Amino acid sequence: MYNIGYYCIASFGFMSKSIEVSALSREKRQTYFRNSHHISVMNIRTMTGSFPFYYAEDLVLTPDYATVASAQMAIRYLTDQGIEEAKVADIGTGSGIFASSLILADNQHLVSQILASDIYNAALISAEYNIQAAKAMMGMIEKPAVELLERDWLEDVYGKFDIIHFDPPYLTSHTPVTKLKPEFHLNPLHTMYVPYPTYHYAAIFESLPKNVKKGTLVILRIPTRDQVKKKAILGSIYASLNSVEIRELLYLDSHFVTADDNNRHIIPEARYLTLCFN
Repeated sequence: MYNIGYYCIASFGFMSKSIEVSALSREKRQTYFRNSHHISVMNIRTMTGSFPFYYAEDLVLTPDYATVASAQMAIRYLTDQGIEEAKVADIGTGSGIFASSLILADNQHLVSQILASDIYNAALISAEYNIQAAKAMMGMIEKPAVELLERDWLEDVYGKFDIIHFDPPYLTSHTPVTKLKPEFHLNPLHTMYVPYPTYHYAAIFESLPKNVKKGTLVILRIPTRDQVKKKAILGSIYASLNSVEIRELLYLDSHFVTADDNNRHIIPEARYLTLCFN
């Protein structure tokens, strides 16, 4: 078990290689990430191959369709809006899946800065490795500049961003309580249990005004296909938007939940809610 402590990874330059190697070898959790297939033809089998993707905990997600697709959606948005030198915040980065996917999808080098934060320091160690591997694969040396911070949501995160991606930690009825780490036991507000997650979303949106500007796109993962739960979540979101001007609710995507050709691998239940700010 890891002790969260207050260690903060401020930039790639200050990561201790011995800490990284020790953590990765101790956990021995590894999958593979591939960027050679378009999302429309990608399945679990074709996602394996290109470079090792490390993750610290079973509760920290590994590469899946939805995260890769959301990164591609973010790049399309930047392209359509003509945004260059984009600043992106990946809140609750986990093992850096979204940030890595964003780099792999950014063939036009539109993203200049990525801030990746997580409350769990062990996840950030994996995130640094994965993000650097993605940059190396794309031949990116200077851009994007990446900062990793140990933070609770947007607390003490400053600046305006073009893209903000939230992937809150959440559990399902299939997650054994025995898997929970001390930080989840000590502060259950950091864990999103699917039937009762609405307070989490309200807290997220209440903290947004200081970090959004005209044209900011917010991508929020919603871990349920249940219509009743979804309505409760959306109701909570709308109730928390009083202080934030929303131009439009873009869409709730439904095509991210799918199976491979033989229905052998079901993609975890997930939805992405995207909003654009005035």
